[in-house]
Amino acid sequence: MKYGINIWIPLLNVTPLNSLQYVPESQNIPDANIETINEGEKSSTVAKHSSGHKIGLLYDVKTITGGVDFSNIKRISLPEDHYVIFDTNLIHGAASNESTDIRFSLDFRVLPNSKVEQDLGNFASQGKMWTRFD
Repeated sequence: MKYGINIWIPLLNVTPLNSLQYVPESQNIPDANIETINEGEKSSTVAKHSSGHKIGLLYDVKTITGGVDFSNIKRISLPEDHYVIFDTNLIHGAASNESTDIRFSLDFRVLPNSKVEQDLGNFASQGKMWTRFD
């Protein structure tokens, strides 16, 4: 998604052991330089058009195999009652939970009204999964 920003809000039990991970400055890597393989639907526990898929979980996993330096992965560390806003193209993910607590967070994506039509193919599952705020 070229034009969006992500907003991630930790709600409960978010610590440095289970926080969101990211690759610093990875939003600046041109897509053409990132090598991926498509793992296919069978690699996921989320079925296409399932409830999980409809809320945005991946059913057809794509793995980055080259073009990204993963040696500097960081975890987002925020004071309580804070949130983070970042470019949608920043390489990020939940990664493994190295704590005994379940992390609860809220995340969503915002993009300019003028760009919604250009990014329709990047929305989850099926049907209208977005709302315009005019």
